[in-house]
Parts: sequence; structure tokens; C-alpha cells
Amino acid sequence: MAIGCFALGCSESNRFLFAVYERNFRGADPVEDLQALLLASNSQIDAVKAAMTGWPLNVVLIEVTESQVSIQSGAFVTCPIYIGADDGKIFGHWDAVVASRKLPNKIPNVSEIAAFMSSEIRYSSASFIEGISHLTERTVVNFDWRGIRLESPPDVKYIQPKIIRSGADVVAAFDEVLCGSVSQWSSPEYTALGVEASGGMDSSCVALSLRKEWQKDISTFSILLEEGDAGKQQRVRRDELIQKIGAVDHTVIGSDFLPMSRNLSCAPNEEIYLEALKAETELAVETQTRIIFTGIGGDELTKLSYTEYTEVFGNGREERPRHDFFLLADDLRPVQNADNFLAPTAVLPVSTLLAAAARAPSFLRRGIWVAHPLASPEVYSFARSLPLEWRRDRLINRKHLEKYGMTYSFCYPKLKENFGGLFQNSIGNISAAGKTHMQNSWLIEKKIVEREKLKAAFAACDGMDIAAASAAQQILCFVRLERFLSLISRDIFVEN
Repeated sequence: MAIGCFALGCSESNRFLFAVYERNFRGADPVEDLQALLLASNSQIDAVKAAMTGWPLNVVLIEVTESQVSIQSGAFVTCPIYIGADDGKIFGHWDAVVASRKLPNKIPNVSEIAAFMSSEIRYSSASFIEGISHLTERTVVNFDWRGIRLESPPDVKYIQPKIIRSGADVVAAFDEVLCGSVSQWSSPEYTALGVEASGGMDSSCVALSLRKEWQKDISTFSILLEEGDAGKQQRVRRDELIQKIGAVDHTVIGSDFLPMSRNLSCAPNEEIYLEALKAETELAVETQTRIIFTGIGGDELTKLSYTEYTEVFGNGREERPRHDFFLLADDLRPVQNADNFLAPTAVLPVSTLLAAAARAPSFLRRGIWVAHPLASPEVYSFARSLPLEWRRDRLINRKHLEKYGMTYSFCYPKLKENFGGLFQNSIGNISAAGKTHMQNSWLIEKKIVEREKLKAAFAACDGMDIAAASAAQQILCFVRLERFLSLISRDIFVEN
């Protein structure tokens, strides 16, 4: 099992500590050292709590005393948890829909809705429903007779590039760190593991390291791009990777599962390509794959800072036409910038945490745990410490692939492979769904979204160009929010 748990109690003080944690197969399991401590002293509970707070993978600690309940997360929060309270009871869930349904009075959070509609990237303790808190990394939620209160952690300092020691083998060092990260999830008690293998650099680095650390069966899963040059390149590169690692391959044709092609239940900020991801996870269930490795976090490893970008490319950037079909009512624009609940600077990049949280529910709904080796603090710290020349054009990733014998065309592909074509092909579905939800829209009724702006976005979708894609993104946010509000029982909303 990927998840472990234990409980400690002190009868003298009526204090209890519960821990739910992602097992780390590279080191000792804490339960092995705690068998004799099911009943413990306060000092022993303090020591265990301090040790588990620094757990290298996902961990949630729940401490219960006579006066309050405290829930604390670790630094590696790639599985979201949403917490609320009602009638003297505290509850939580990794699915925002399930957590929100537990509140008797559901008041939409206009600030978060506005920020989401304007595509603002926010890592926040707030959610789309007032009274539901998102447990961000290293945060403590305290609950007592007064309700829920949050304790935010201090900001983490940004990692700065370092000077490499003369003669150091940077690629070998990166491989050692990444293989060490992969080994945290590759337990000998498993019979098979899976890896998302799109053919891209990030997932390929993970797949090759997994094969080095894991000698049993590997299954690969992927959503295939549309036909065309990029799609052909993806298939050729995937074939090379699968042959290299000796995996059994399972694929989903992306064009068969376009966004909004099915009416699926989800929170608004879940994976955009939810339909295809659902099909992928169903394949994993059929093959009895219970842990899947991903390449999430890879983009952030080598991302240039603003200063570095200016140094490499200069101050000038190519001006692109803007097509901001913001659907918000004009008087809501200031609201979208509310930052009262923004989390402090995290150990991992915000984009990594958000990407992992967006995809986690799709896997968890089918009993699959997701491993993100590139998002582990040690891999991120190592990569961010590399000088510019190793991060520019993702040189460290390319050299890592070369180390495993991948061909030049694999390491240096001519074309970029992304889902832009799939999204473009889904614009019709998205527009049609938006028109359906516009008829009885709560967002329009409450003057959060303006009907005329929504109509303009529909008109833009007919162009099937860059402006159409921008408009479709806004409409997709609108539809996701409307479906979410409907899912959590619109009929029992109360006025804010």
C-alpha cells in the first residue's frame, strides 16, 4: 500500500496524534519504530510529531486534545485536502465537491470565483465555497468552539544557482538524485508499477530512472495527440522509450475524449483534459496498476528566473495580440485581486502544487496513487541550484536522456508536443456547453458574469483561431463553475 497510518495516545492528558502519510520505501517506515508507543507520554508524542512534520512525502497530522483539533500538512502536498466544520464537527476530503456538499449552507466565494474566471494563478487556502478551506503546504488548521483558524507557515527562500565543483559529473549527480526520488515509491512488495509516458522529456526521464530502480513489470499510459506532424513525432518517440524500458503500453486517443465531450463531475480547477484522463485511469484499473509515476514538476526544474530570461533574451519580447474575453462584471475586477488567503512562498513552485492537485482527484476516484518524483524537494533543490548553462534549453534533461542511450531525435525533437490541437478541436463542445448553461446561470443571475460578454465569447469561438481559444478557455471556466455549483446543491444556497 502507498499510504501508511498510525495513532498515538497519552491517557494522562487525553491527547492523541493520528498520522496519515505517503510511505517512503527508501527509508524506514515510522510504524516499525512505534509499535511499542501506541500509548505514549506527551514528550514522546512531541518527538514523533516533530519528526513527522519533516516527512519527505505527503503527510497529514491530526492532533486531538480536550480543547481543540489541529490538522497539519507537510511540505510535499501533491494531494489536495479541503476542510470544513459544521455543528461542532470538523470534516475533510480530497474532492472539493464532496467536502462542499457537507456544509448545510453553501455560500459561493466571489473572490475565488472571480480569480478563477480571470485565469489568475493562485495557491490559496480559500476555496470556491465560503467555509471550506484548502489545506496548503505546511499549514495548520485549528478547530475549537470558535470554529476554524489557520496558522500559515513562514515564506521559503528561493533557491539560488551555485558554482559547480571542478570535475563534477553533473549528469550522474542528477541521475542519482532522481533515482533516489523514484526509489521512494518503488517498493518490492508491488508486482507492477505504471508511468505516464507521453514521450516528453519529463515523463521520459522518470520512466528511464524507474526502469533502473525497478526490475519488475512496468505499464506505460498516455493520451495521444491529434494526427499531424506533432502526433507522428510523439508516436515515434514513445515507441523508442517503450522499447528501451520494456514496458506494456496503454494509450488513449485524445481526439476521442475531448474536453466537454462528456458530462463529468468535478471541481472547477481540476484537469482540463478530464475526459481523456478518466479513460486513462480506467485502463490503469483494468491492468491492476495502483501506483502511476508522472512527470509533473519537470517544467519548473529548469525554468529561468526573470533576471536570467532578460540576460539570455534581452528585455524585448515578441508582442502577441491579446484576446482577453474576461466574462466578469466590471465592478468585480478589484475583487479578483484579493490576497487575504494566499499561501506563503512554498517549498515547491506554485505551478507544481496546482498541477498535481488538479490531477489527483481523477486518480484517487479509481483507487490509484500518483507519484511525482520530479516534484520531490530534493530533485527540485538540486535542479534549481544548477547554473544557468545547465538549465537553459533544458540541457540537464537532454543530457540525462542521452546518458540512457536515447537517440538525438528523441533528446532534441524538432516539434513541440502539446495538447493545443486537442483543445482547438474541443472549442465547439465548449461553446455548446456554455450556451446550455447560460440559460439558467447562477453566475449571470448574481451579476458575477455578464451575459453580453459571454455572448461575445461565443461569437469569437466561431473564428477557430487564437482569439477563439482564448474565448473557449473563459467559457470552459464558466461551465466548470456552473456544473460545480449545481453539483453541490444549488437549491440550498443562502445569500451572502
